[in-house]
Amino acid sequence: MQLTLLTARVLLAAVFAVAGLAKLADRAGSRQALVDFGVPVLLARPFASLLPLAELAMAMALIPPVSAWWGALGALVLLLLFVVAIGYNLARGRQPDCHCFGQVHSAPAGWSTLIRNLVLAALAGFVVGFGRIDSGPGVLDWLSAVTIAQRLELLAGVIVLVLVVLEGWVILQVLRQQGRLLLRLEALESGAASTPSLPAVAGTRPDTPVGVPIGTPAPIFGLPNLTGETITLDALRALGKPVVLIFSDPNCGPCMALLPEVALWQHDYADKLTLALLSCGTSEAHRAKSSENGIPYILLQKDREISEKYRAPGTPSAVLIRSNGTIGSPLAQGADAIRGLVAGVVGLPVLHPKPPVAPINGKGPEASSSPHKQVDPTVGARTITVGDALEQGTYALGRKRHMDARVITQILLVHVLGLGQQMLDMQEELSLTQEREFLRLLERCEDGEPVAYLVGHTEFFGRDFLVDKRVWIPRRHTERLAEGAISAVRHMLHAGRIPLVAEIGTGSGAITTTLALEEPRLPYLYATDLSADALEVAHLNCQRHGVEQRIHLLPGDLVAPLPEPVDILIANLPYLGTNESDVVTPAVEANEPHLALFGGPNGLELLQRFFVEAQQMRVLKDKAVLLLEIDFRRRETLTALLHEIWPQATVAFSKDCMGVDRVMQVFL
Repeated sequence: MQLTLLTARVLLAAVFAVAGLAKLADRAGSRQALVDFGVPVLLARPFASLLPLAELAMAMALIPPVSAWWGALGALVLLLLFVVAIGYNLARGRQPDCHCFGQVHSAPAGWSTLIRNLVLAALAGFVVGFGRIDSGPGVLDWLSAVTIAQRLELLAGVIVLVLVVLEGWVILQVLRQQGRLLLRLEALESGAASTPSLPAVAGTRPDTPVGVPIGTPAPIFGLPNLTGETITLDALRALGKPVVLIFSDPNCGPCMALLPEVALWQHDYADKLTLALLSCGTSEAHRAKSSENGIPYILLQKDREISEKYRAPGTPSAVLIRSNGTIGSPLAQGADAIRGLVAGVVGLPVLHPKPPVAPINGKGPEASSSPHKQVDPTVGARTITVGDALEQGTYALGRKRHMDARVITQILLVHVLGLGQQMLDMQEELSLTQEREFLRLLERCEDGEPVAYLVGHTEFFGRDFLVDKRVWIPRRHTERLAEGAISAVRHMLHAGRIPLVAEIGTGSGAITTTLALEEPRLPYLYATDLSADALEVAHLNCQRHGVEQRIHLLPGDLVAPLPEPVDILIANLPYLGTNESDVVTPAVEANEPHLALFGGPNGLELLQRFFVEAQQMRVLKDKAVLLLEIDFRRRETLTALLHEIWPQATVAFSKDCMGVDRVMQVFL
């Protein structure tokens, strides 16, 4: 019993020491984890320092026999608190990052996390229950009872054990990585060995036991998406369409190259199939790709466990699941095989990447293949049609992984030809001046400049708005914020109340202008912005749509310019942290105004100040409604912040076109 108590104490002390030191080394991560678990923001900062200090104190208390029982009691209380917090979040369907061991090991909390803490709590309970009078010998006391030779043997044994564990861990990681590389090579070799006589889902070898047999029930699963919400196979099938599972990996080059095509398939054939990308790694590693490519279902495996169920050894690979839940195809291995699978589902010929189109006026691969051949573009140059230019632009932007390459090219051509709302005539010939302008804009677009800035306008809520580099380009998902505002206005009008509406950080004025046009019963609206340049663009849009007499544009910071309290307050304020430039595309960071993008070091400072000033300056009437566009990753944090200021407020969320919480609705 004495040796068992000592072993339990040493094990608990080691766990708490590692956890405490790791958390101290990453206090920012620990603070965010506390907030994600539901700790109020104001308490999270001190707790992020106090928690690891408490863990270290318990680790030290567990070693000497005189304090071991108290250390075990403290450890038991803390572990039970962990168990309650984890269980509560799991019961609500949430899996926040536990950050249990700082950056040494951080993963979404799950049942394994709960079980681990219960086991440790049982160890602490064992020491508390059986060590009240005598908690066992001290480590030094036990060592003093052995000879010097035995101590040296023990030390050598411990060192060997640590080295063996480290070596085993390194070998395991290397084998995993090499195994994945070998599986990908095998998939590529099998795809290269396929012949034209194979079916559309080529790339599989009949002598290799890969894939689940056609007609058998598809293995069920439930995996977290990028927001931590669990998505099951039944949920994917609930849409009543065939499901294509694509197995991917963030470290797989062919997988990343295929993402723009996957996004296009989901967009173009959404009425015919549902696409889900099953990958590995952390949500942070996939968020930028998700935002860039617009793939709604990216599900994260822990370590290829679902791939193994479906016998998918390599990436990229895919399988069809019929609407009745059975396997509908062999495993498609490699990009070409996946294209063939998708084409078969939607009833089209096999999809292949577009080959390079013929060079225009000597420009392109054919021209560069003869370095001594001189071409005068103004002499004997063939005229090109709109169709030629459309194909060239689509191919050029597709190589740069633009998701909407064809649509962007069409926008450029409409702008160059000055067609307005007219349709493109594919047989119309471009003049030499038009061709040069098109190629100039295409090159700038290839370099990452947003097409909206190139043509000077963009569409929002079915209307055309002027934009330039002075303002943030309105996004499609922001239309949900406008929809929420329209709904709130009409609800108040239906109740016999004419609401006064204000938008904070109006930018181009797209939201306020849309609201004024959609609901002409509003006599006037306010719109503020800190940027005088942005207000100039907003004024042009108000004039463009004939609402300049009803929208009062006010310069100033946040709610300070508002002359009176309002019924509905709308805000699309920047919500990214200044250290989060990796979650936006390089094109966005390089071209769009940072004032409209970053909201402080952690992305919350501006929103927190907005809440405080709105309450202190009393700019909201009784039963007012507050509408915000938010970062879905900070949903819980913002809710906690808001309830600290308005404890009685009711909060609801609306999802955007990507299926993530984007609009926060606050009813005061």
